[in-house]
Amino acid sequence: MNTISSIFIATCPVTLEVFLDSGMAEAELTQDVAEAFMHFYYDSLLTDLSRLQSVVDQSCKFVYRTCKPYGKESQYDSKKDPQAIMKALEIIYRDVEKVDILMWTPVLLEDSITLVVSAKYQQKAKQDPLLTSEVLVIGKNKQKQKRGFSLLAITTHIIE
Repeated sequence: MNTISSIFIATCPVTLEVFLDSGMAEAELTQDVAEAFMHFYYDSLLTDLSRLQSVVDQSCKFVYRTCKPYGKESQYDSKKDPQAIMKALEIIYRDVEKVDILMWTPVLLEDSITLVVSAKYQQKAKQDPLLTSEVLVIGKNKQKQKRGFSLLAITTHIIE
């Protein structure tokens, strides 16, 4: 048995490291999934809002606030109905041509991933870009007929 173990360790050191540190490998995989979802959300969905509804979970909550120049801020507004969420997102992100992710941080939770993202949006009709600071909570889709990840919550600070 020791001879077999020695041969395995000598020929498969990477595999052994993954087995020994599977928590680290799982965290890296989850971070890769979070990054892929983030790029899909910002690069594809917000520039084509007709596709966005496919990732908004039925139980999703959307909270947003507009921050005006010189520190003036609006009250937080929230939406829980998927149709109301879509209407609010369409108003905020209409005519987005390009999204630049300025900074992002994933926070891995037990059953979800929280992404804290700062982004800059170039819109067709506006000279100045729209800036946001957002918190996206993604998790496995709760609907049995759908697979993959969906948005469980969105909190957006819009900086005009």
